[in-house]
Amino acid sequence: MGADRQLLPRRLNALQALTRQGNKPTRAAAALEIDPLRLSTATLIDWYLVTQRLTDLPQRDKKLADAKQELRNRLSYAGSRLVFTTEREDYWWWMMINADANAFRLIEAMLDNPEWQDDLPRLMQGAMERQVRGRWLTTTANAWARVALDRFAQKFERDPVAGNTVATLGKAKLEFDWKQAAITPLTLPWPATPSKDDKLAINHEGSGKPWATVQVLAAIPDGPARNAGYRISRKVTPLQEKVAGKISRGDLWRVSLTIDADNDMSWVALSDPIPAGAKIMGDGDGRDSAIASLGENQNQRGLSPTYVERSFSAYRAYYAMLPKGRYTIDYTVRLNNSGNFALPPSRVEAMYAPDVFGEVPNARVVVGE
Repeated sequence: MGADRQLLPRRLNALQALTRQGNKPTRAAAALEIDPLRLSTATLIDWYLVTQRLTDLPQRDKKLADAKQELRNRLSYAGSRLVFTTEREDYWWWMMINADANAFRLIEAMLDNPEWQDDLPRLMQGAMERQVRGRWLTTTANAWARVALDRFAQKFERDPVAGNTVATLGKAKLEFDWKQAAITPLTLPWPATPSKDDKLAINHEGSGKPWATVQVLAAIPDGPARNAGYRISRKVTPLQEKVAGKISRGDLWRVSLTIDADNDMSWVALSDPIPAGAKIMGDGDGRDSAIASLGENQNQRGLSPTYVERSFSAYRAYYAMLPKGRYTIDYTVRLNNSGNFALPPSRVEAMYAPDVFGEVPNARVVVGE
């Protein structure tokens, strides 16, 4: 990154710090040529705060509206997790800037903006979902999280939570007492005879305003491919066939899995089932074949899994970071047993955001002798 491109973010960051302390550097701000589309998200937040605080800035209303609109344009959600469309470009480690810090800086900046009041609860929930192992990416991000959470609590959660929260669905009713030391989920069963009048109702009887996360679980038959942030496709190519055009015991397959990711996500798991008794090549034991694995992952684009698990039931790959884009991974499997095998869907999901996933059903596999 050139020196000129770094200079503007530093200037805006300094102006934002000055205006936070009550200073009015209007002439310095007016002299800057700003294009919101070209700013990083952190710098755009700085510019929004500067224009918000400098009420006598020339063309202030237009500049403020443009900044707010561009911030909205960059917001997205992967399930309930808050993401920015420019996350990859926003990771400026040399200035201790990343998307986690940007999320809480945005919340802190918009707390007093009446146009964003309806968005703030979802923004806060989405920012909380960005945690990995109970923390955010950097010390700076954790510090901004503390600042934003404290201000959010002062505005929306001044009263401590006490009393009971009651959840009902149909005739089922469960109650949570906030005197309990540990927070446990309330699991309501589906009504035995569902009707359109069966509605989930959550009421709090006491002080404070507790948060509630609602999750629906149901066993449903396998159907078409499901895409919720990821799309996955599967291709099988026979490498060695005992009988041409037929599936037989001892055949070798090359399985190619293609993943389309809508957003950058950390810790992503891929699972692809194999028929019972099949053997995945590559773990180096006495029944392995290095020759059979030749040619794997020629289209991997340099992105390798952090860890690969070759189990007796599935091929599993884990990525510490899977950026937005399309990726292909291959593996080789030998069919060792004959029979008629039903396979579960192939699935890819974000481990810390399981509502971000993709899966595709697999047809039955009939293996002859």
